[in-house]
Amino acid sequence: LERWLRRQAAAEGERLEALRLRFWQAGLPGRLDRVLVLEARSLLWALDALQQALEGEVVIGVSDAVEQERLEAQLQILDQLQRPRLLVLPPDQPEQLSRQLGEPPAGGRFEWLVARQPLRAKARAVIEAWLDELDRWLAPRAEVRLLFSRPLLGPAGSLREWQRSRRRPDDRREPSKASGDAIGQAALAELEQSWLSDQHQEARVVAEGLEQRGWQVQHDTWRESLSLTLGAPLLERWFAPEAHYRRWLEPQLGHEAIGALRETFRGALGAALPQPLEHTLLRAHRLQTPRRQEPSPTDRTDKKKPRSNRGGKGRT
Repeated sequence: LERWLRRQAAAEGERLEALRLRFWQAGLPGRLDRVLVLEARSLLWALDALQQALEGEVVIGVSDAVEQERLEAQLQILDQLQRPRLLVLPPDQPEQLSRQLGEPPAGGRFEWLVARQPLRAKARAVIEAWLDELDRWLAPRAEVRLLFSRPLLGPAGSLREWQRSRRRPDDRREPSKASGDAIGQAALAELEQSWLSDQHQEARVVAEGLEQRGWQVQHDTWRESLSLTLGAPLLERWFAPEAHYRRWLEPQLGHEAIGALRETFRGALGAALPQPLEHTLLRAHRLQTPRRQEPSPTDRTDKKKPRSNRGGKGRT
């Protein structure tokens, strides 16, 4: 098991390994704990649970049967008793958790809920439904640990920053408008900020939802600097007819201007575009209702003493 865990961690690369270490640095599951890993796209976020909860339970939720088959292939080397349980939990069907596991016991079932980028691009109603379902499955002293990551620059903003980095220090001119473009890169980059903000509300919505359900939420936020190599696959991801970015662009620019903008990007093929990320780690615990404190024997004795007559005569 140890060798397999090390190989799995190494396969994810140093960057994700560093994220994993930060994710778990505040504490690990116990030997008997039960852990639910939600929306797993890799085994990285389940590795520590598999290593620590040896006599507990690890359940991994995946979005579809394709992901389930891929992860099952990676788990084949493990002994049957060491393998986690894989469940297909479509992101828009929170009720599947109870359908596949049955009704949760009275005290909940899981001491941990962990996930990376859960409930991405989901409507508030879907997020609220998931929180209702998960709240029933989590034990009274459970911990929720969720990592959200969001880009701080859109494609036009990244290209603009790359262009600015290549100019001489004394050249303060803005990049010119693309041929036929209806809007300059600076204005488009500013519009992208609103779009990015609208696209990445999950951390805030989840935190608010947990607090409304009686959880105390802590936030740990930090930034990471990355770069994206501008190549044909990235252009396709941004400008293909069904690309999410292109669908957002069309009402802003129109078809002809989008074509011109794509040509501007094509002229920078091979560039290392800056892509800063912001990570937010949510840690949540249920708010414990304080127990009523029983009066001590001394308090009981004091209550039996007669009260002094404040309006009476003083001592003589």
